[in-house]
Formats: sequence, C-alpha cells, structure tokens
Amino acid sequence: MKKALAFVLAAMVAAPAFAEDAPLQLVAPQVGDICTYQVKMPQRLGGVANVIQTTVTGVAPDGTVTYERKVLEGGDQNSSEPVGSVTTNVSNRYGWVRRDNTDYTPYVPVLGARLGSSTSVMPGSNLGKATYTRPMGDGNGIQNTSVDGQVSGWEDITVPAGHFKVLRATWNGSFFRDQASYGRDRQVSSLTYSYSLSSETSCVIETRTVSNSGVTLTSTQLVKYEKAGAQPTAAAPK
Repeated sequence: MKKALAFVLAAMVAAPAFAEDAPLQLVAPQVGDICTYQVKMPQRLGGVANVIQTTVTGVAPDGTVTYERKVLEGGDQNSSEPVGSVTTNVSNRYGWVRRDNTDYTPYVPVLGARLGSSTSVMPGSNLGKATYTRPMGDGNGIQNTSVDGQVSGWEDITVPAGHFKVLRATWNGSFFRDQASYGRDRQVSSLTYSYSLSSETSCVIETRTVSNSGVTLTSTQLVKYEKAGAQPTAAAPK
C-alpha cells in the first residue's frame, strides 16, 4: 500500500506542468471528419438550440476544405433551414469562404492571412487586420466588415463534447451596408466574434458572436466529434 501511494505521489511530482507559452498544434481536416454542434441564436429562436452536423467532403492541396452541413434537430421553421436540410460550407487556410448559405469575399477570417498558413499558433499572437464583404440576406446591398484579430492565452473550457484546453482567436470590428448599393445612409454597427481552437481535433470547440451592446447573437458549442475512421468522441454521461 505504501509503495503504491509512493508511486502515485512520485508520478504527480514528475508530471510536467503545462507550459502557458506552448504553441497550439493545429489539426488538419481530413475527408470524413465529422463535427456536431449545438447552435443557439437567442435573437431569432428565443434561445432554442439547433443541432448541426458538418462532415468534411473534400480537402484540396491549396487548403480549401468543403463541408456538408446538415440540420439534425430544431431547425428554424421560419427560415430556409428546416430539419434535414443540407448545405455546403467552404473554408480556406485563412477563414470561411462560404458559411451557412452566405458567400464571403475574400473570407471571414479565423486565423487570417498572418497565421492561416501555419501549422501552429502561439498564445497572444496578433492576427492583424482583415476586411471582407457579403451580400445582405434581404438582397438589398452589400455588408462591408473590417476587423482586428488577437489570440488569447490558454483557456480551459467545458462544452457538451468534454473539457478542452484552447486558444481563442477573437476578432473585433465594425460593419455597415454599402451606401451605393443600399440607397440610403450607411448603418454602422460593431461586433466581436471568436473561435476556440484545440490540438485535439480539427473541429472548432466553441464560437461566439456578440453585438456592440454585449448581447450574444450566436453561440456554437461542440457536442461530439469523429475523426475519419475513428469512433465518435463526446462527453462522458453525467
């Protein structure tokens, strides 16, 4: 008994402490990777959660990744995405080119141009500036967005898929409708959105979009993930 206790104590002492300045090693998506998310949009759905599953269907040599996106539960019946609907998302090394039925030019940054081609991310990295546009959902005009990005220090977060050590890429900026396209004075608003990334999976662990007044517009949390050819991973039953 004493020997066993001594062994456990020795192992605890010998275990190296986590280095807070350690880089995050990015996991490259592979065809067949599956990520399942719980998505909440309080402003649209009164807090009701959708469940979305994304499956990697293609990975190109230039880093372009194609995903099949399917609504599994709780789809917004007032939108074009009822339960069972399937759309295609596309990302490149720097961010999202097409996401949730919306096309972006050139992309919505996740890591942006400074770090997008890297295989690792250092805590506290400056992601620089990025600008992008997208068509407005009502067909009236173009939305222009300009943001600045920063990587956090290491954080411990818990989502339905389990506990993760993450770095959070956060982008702050403003957006407005193009005056010439919209035909009226431009409307300027600010926003903050973030992506929590882990070395355990290519799936984003958590995302949040927050308005200038501090209201969470959208939050997404990983429910389970499955690497191509492996068993799905999710939180242990409570």
